[in-house]
Amino acid sequence: MTLAETGVVETPADDGWSSTLQWHLMFLIGLPALVFVNSIRNGYHLDDFSRVTSNIELEQFWPPTRFFADIRTGSVEASIVEYRPFMPLSHSFDLHLADAFGMSRLVMFHISNITIHIGSTVLLYLLLVRLTTHWDPSTASRLGKDARHAAFAAALIFGVHPISGSLVNYVVGRDQLLMTLFLFASMLVYVKMREDRDTVVGWALCLVLVSMAILSKQEAIVAFAFVLVFEVVLARASLADWKLWGRTALMAVPTAGYFLLWELWIPQQNYGDASGADYPLTMLKAHVFYYGRNIVWPFEMRALASFDLATSLADVRVIIGVVAIAATLVVAWRCFSRMPLMTFAIVSYWLFFALTSSVFPFRYIVTDYRQYVPLAFLSLALVLTLSFWSPRAVTAAALVAFVVFSSAASIHINTHWKTEESFWYQSVKYGARALAHNNYALAISDGDPMLAEFHYLEALQKEPDNIYPQINLGLLWVRQGRQAEGLTLLRTAADRNPNWALAAYWLSKGLGIAGLREEQAAAAIRAADLEPGLAYQYEAGLALQLSGDTTASIPYLEHVVDASAGYEEALFLLAFAHGNLGESDLAISEYERYLAIYPDHVQSHFNLGYALADRGGCLAAIEHFDMVLILRPEYTEAHYHLARCYRELGDETEAQRQDLLYETG
Repeated sequence: MTLAETGVVETPADDGWSSTLQWHLMFLIGLPALVFVNSIRNGYHLDDFSRVTSNIELEQFWPPTRFFADIRTGSVEASIVEYRPFMPLSHSFDLHLADAFGMSRLVMFHISNITIHIGSTVLLYLLLVRLTTHWDPSTASRLGKDARHAAFAAALIFGVHPISGSLVNYVVGRDQLLMTLFLFASMLVYVKMREDRDTVVGWALCLVLVSMAILSKQEAIVAFAFVLVFEVVLARASLADWKLWGRTALMAVPTAGYFLLWELWIPQQNYGDASGADYPLTMLKAHVFYYGRNIVWPFEMRALASFDLATSLADVRVIIGVVAIAATLVVAWRCFSRMPLMTFAIVSYWLFFALTSSVFPFRYIVTDYRQYVPLAFLSLALVLTLSFWSPRAVTAAALVAFVVFSSAASIHINTHWKTEESFWYQSVKYGARALAHNNYALAISDGDPMLAEFHYLEALQKEPDNIYPQINLGLLWVRQGRQAEGLTLLRTAADRNPNWALAAYWLSKGLGIAGLREEQAAAAIRAADLEPGLAYQYEAGLALQLSGDTTASIPYLEHVVDASAGYEEALFLLAFAHGNLGESDLAISEYERYLAIYPDHVQSHFNLGYALADRGGCLAAIEHFDMVLILRPEYTEAHYHLARCYRELGDETEAQRQDLLYETG
């Protein structure tokens, strides 16, 4: 049996390969870095706020095992908590690294995203080099030395295309970036192992990498299918060969482990908008009219895009989608014997789209970043198509033009992610769901309240029961002085969602703006009792203090302080409560703890000085009153208390000087 008959061809002699490899790697690292460098100061968006900016769990990195043991480390919003421990683990690491070097945390998050994406691009290239030169005799013989250039071109398209930018720009896109990095690494290890021989170390490394991919994002559960496709299409394994099924079953162990966790522990999330046949019918047209367009004209890519559900096979766009998908499968079937790598690329493209864009309904109908992994194999199919059926010069010119176009498009599209306003404007400009209109309105509400009101109303027209535009429009009206209308909307949202802490929380905020303190406290208590989140507990403690019920505020504030002493002003409010209740020792201790975290907090220095003076500690009190005047010289009341302290210490001259400063203010 020859090597060609097994589906493997000999590696050509070096013939300058080392130099070519260096040039390829230089471009694969340098060009994506250049393309995405203008993203490093882009803002936070979408789930970034609940998973990163508000997630105090990230502040504690050690021990890192906590991210695997506690699913709540992934988000402060319980409704979107998912078990993806490598994402909060990596964000926490970035956060501490940024602090250690005195860098912006946001910049560090983006730098890491770019680095991980470049890592995946390089791994993809190394994988494709092996596939083009070792596993498809026809491709290796027809392309010769150009086989390596074909792998390079496919990886470079993946590296610079705006579809990749949809994750590079998105801080929480880290989950899919990590998944892809580990997934490509596992594929490379597997293919390399198959070129040599099976080893315990090779298999262990494959399974560990696949497990890491799954624990980054669940889409990696299809990794075992990659083995099946590789073995049948490129390794030419017979379906009757027990080794084929043994390899596939072994690679499926991490997937089985994930499903066991799913049944025993992991909350089930991401229920879709469509049901029955609607979702698969919609996907049939989406692959052409949304995802297909993103490849050749990515400028309409956007978050929360609106896309009409398909309800019948008679829909013309569904029919076009069926024909287009069927055509690719026919090409894959026709290429199986003579160009198996083309078959592999097409089947892999559909394989990695299978979970999110086939028959399994997800929360959002279309999402740009679902194309990220499929893009790798689509790029390979595109390069092979040009290489097989176009003259060499035409192929080179077309690929260079597409890389340049993709790079320029990415640089431009990165600017959409700059701020919340620019990000959501892109969505509403090209057609978006109600929540996008809500988010755009929220971004512009301070600068253009009339336009914000228009988009809140637009969101409610699209989805009358959507709680977010109800809440935000209600708050906008309350701030504008239209309190009756605004509070009616906020109360309606809370009444319609009696078990949702978020609705009660924002009702409390609206009532607070209106000055209705007792109702504010009642709504805040309801939110805190529904959900133990720190924001809800803090709001309850604050609202109770504002309503005058200091004693009742203490348990809520203690809950926050026990979880995070540095959260908002919880420790300050707790100290204030104990001070008001005459518990000076507790108040002094808590003010000192708070000042250890926030040493420039003026009111804490003042209150601590007051408490110390009351306890006869005038020497210590003077230090804090002096600090008040350093931080805020116009805080003249500090002079009054300094005079009192100096008088008690027997320094009448300084006491009179402080009296004069207080009186002349």
